[in-house]
Formats: sequence, structure tokens, C-alpha cells
Amino acid sequence: MTQQNFLELAKQGDAQAIAFLINKQLKPKGITAKVALKDNCLQVMLESPQLQNEKALVDLIRKGITNLGTKSIERVKVYGRQTGEDFPTWSQDFSIGNLAEYEELESNIISSQAKTVTLSNFSIFNTSADVASRVQFDSKASCPRTYLVPSILVTLFAFLPVGVAAIIFATQVEGKYNQGDYDGAKSTSNTAKILCLVSAGIAAPFYLLFILLIFGAILLPSTTNQLSKAKQSEAKQNIGAINRAQQAFYLENTIDSSNGNFSSTLSDLGIGIRPETQNYIYEINVDDTKAIATATAKTSGIKSYVGAVYKIKTEVLSVDETLTIAKLCESNQPSTTPPGIPELMGKEIICAAGSSDPSLK
Repeated sequence: MTQQNFLELAKQGDAQAIAFLINKQLKPKGITAKVALKDNCLQVMLESPQLQNEKALVDLIRKGITNLGTKSIERVKVYGRQTGEDFPTWSQDFSIGNLAEYEELESNIISSQAKTVTLSNFSIFNTSADVASRVQFDSKASCPRTYLVPSILVTLFAFLPVGVAAIIFATQVEGKYNQGDYDGAKSTSNTAKILCLVSAGIAAPFYLLFILLIFGAILLPSTTNQLSKAKQSEAKQNIGAINRAQQAFYLENTIDSSNGNFSSTLSDLGIGIRPETQNYIYEINVDDTKAIATATAKTSGIKSYVGAVYKIKTEVLSVDETLTIAKLCESNQPSTTPPGIPELMGKEIICAAGSSDPSLK
């Protein structure tokens, strides 16, 4: 069949002939065309390995079909697709009228990610006269996400008023889609999504604050207790050091003279303990039988301490000797008042009421 015959058939509306003429122009450029004519609408699928120049191709098809002057073609739909892809990446349609109308095309670019275009009812019919091809494109996007489940969750666990509004919009998505209002369904879906995010955003700071309060309630007592123990450790160590220093001071004075004595000042003990620190005030009181040292807490929440060194008489190798014994006591509860003076009972020192020996705990 000659090209002239194809041209005559094309003018009569033969889809195969139109496809032949289009392919003759575009195949050298790596583009193939499939053509179908149905209900006075000519559908042209252009396929190539690379992205196509949409405007140039549509302009070429438009001018070619217009020049044919085929009365059986009232509208033309042109689709562009990359080789190997299932869906067109763009489409344009125009009416066959005067040339001025074609210069004002309305572009309808189809995103392959946003819309699903399926080739359905594709068939080739052989007749005694010629071969006709028909391709019907069913272009219908999938239903947008409703966000109904997130809407319910933010209503229950986030901000109720905004969550209820999100549910209202979420329940409208499928209805609009089923009515064919895809744009309305998409808009309603986006609104439900935004309301879910807003509701979650409003609730997030409150949940964060709640979590911080829970952790604070768990960790604060433990942290406070550890800080108190660290401060109390200073007093226990210092009173213990003062007791030992008093015993050593008494022993030195006993050797140097027949009448041993205790030190009445911290400086005389030479152990480097200051009378006042950040947490405690230290004091010494002595008499002929004992030396009492106190560590009085300056702030609430920590315990106070008292140390006692007593002289006791004992017999060593049938000789009466005077020795010293010491005791450290702490208040049973945090207090800014030092415990009572421990008492000597026989050869044992007993902590006063309201205090106890920390070494026994």
C-alpha cells in the first residue's frame, strides 16, 4: 500500500493509517505511536525511551490531524509515556475546530505518582476492509488516604476538639471520591492530615511535661538523698577525725605531764578542719572527763553529728591506767540542732535519745 493510500484512509478516519503516518514522522526520532478511534475521539499514545518534548509533539499531532480534515474526529487525546513504564507521564486533549482554537490548548499533565492510568479493554479488531485498533484509557486516581485512624487516635489521646474536626473531614474523603470528586477528596484528606498534625502538636508539650514530671518524681528523691549523703559524709569524717585527734592529744599530754588533758580548740588539734564549712559548723567543748565535738547542719535536709571522747580507768598489769574511748552519733532525722551528749555507762558510750551510731546502720 502506498503512502498516498494511507493518506486517503487517514482522511477517512482509519486509525491504522493515522498511526502509520505519525510513526513515519516520529520513528526516526525514537518515538512510536499507537492510535485508536472511539466515539469520535482519537487517542494517541506516544512512547519513547527518553522524556519527550510535550509541547512540540502535541503541536505536531494537532497540526497533522487538523490538516487531514477528518469529519469523524472531533477530539484528540495525546498521551506521553516512557518505554517500560506502565503509566503515561503527561496527557493533553484538544477539540478539532479552527486553527485559532488549537493555539489555546489546555494542558492536563498527569503525574504518574498521583494518578493511575490503566490500559483496559485493549483489543485489535480485524475486518474484511481493513485493520482497526482501539485503545481505551481508563484514567482514575486511587482514593486519597482518609486519615480516619490517626484522627481517632489524636481525639482519644491528644487534643479533643481538633481531633473531632479531623474525624469529620476523614469520614468525607471516600464519599467525595465515590461521587467522582477527586479534587474534593484530596483536599478533604489533606485537611484531615493537617488537623491530626495540629492536634498532635498541641498535645506533645503536655505529654513531654508529664514524662518529665514522672521522671522527676522518680529521680528527685534519689538524687536529693545522694546529695544529702555526700554532705553528711563530710561531717562524719570530720567528727571521727576530731575524736581520734583528741585521743592522740590526750595521750601526748599524759606522757608529757601527769595530768592529761583534751584540746579545747580545733587549731590545737592540727588536723586542718575549719570551724565552719558550707554545710556544717564545728564546735568543741571539754572538761576533766570528756571532750565533745559537734557538727551542726546549716541547712535543712541533712543530719547533725556529735562525737564524744571519755576518760575511763582500767587496770593494766595490776596498775590503774586512764585510757580514752570514743563514740560518733548522728541524729536519726535531718536536723539543724546537734544530738544530745552521749553518756558514759560503765566502759561504754551510749548515744543520746534521738541519735544513734551510724556504724551500726
